[in-house]
Amino acid sequence: MNYNTILFIDGSKTSLLLYNEIRKKNKFQILLIVLSPNCSSKIRRKIKSSRNYKVLVSDLKHKNSILNHLFRYHNIDLIFSFYNFKIPEYILKKLSIGGINFHPSYLPYNKGRHSTFWAVYNKTPLGATAHWMTKKYDEGDIFFQKKINHNLYLTAKDIYPAQIKLLEKIIKIVIQKISQGVFIRKKQIKKK
Repeated sequence: MNYNTILFIDGSKTSLLLYNEIRKKNKFQILLIVLSPNCSSKIRRKIKSSRNYKVLVSDLKHKNSILNHLFRYHNIDLIFSFYNFKIPEYILKKLSIGGINFHPSYLPYNKGRHSTFWAVYNKTPLGATAHWMTKKYDEGDIFFQKKINHNLYLTAKDIYPAQIKLLEKIIKIVIQKISQGVFIRKKQIKKK
């Protein structure tokens, strides 16, 4: 089975790895790539529209005619996201399988921005997570995650690259599992 897919990426090295991992697998039919407006022109040139998919630069604050057109004529199975804006709920509701976000923290700890800083500040677990998207930020079921053991004397600036490296490994694992038809949903533990 092939999965009709939309990518939401911010143009970072990690998001390019996500893009390349999906392109390597013949199980994903990319229909649209949504780039963050903060994405550099160099990255925009690297990920340009092709015969198979369109590229849109957007923060998705307003409904977009390309997205509406896409959903009207295609059944979209999956969304993958390493993106710096929230994916609107109306998009998530139209997916036949769901959306997976990649987040550089060990959820349910340190949701949202600056996750490494808050992990160090609050002395909470560090790691990286792939989770199913919901209408709330970083609240969905866990697809896959790993912890990082760390030295308590390291700073967030020291730890963040290790979290991103781990997240990149998780991206590869998740894309491989989905290409094999494996979908994992584990409830997030509510933190005390």
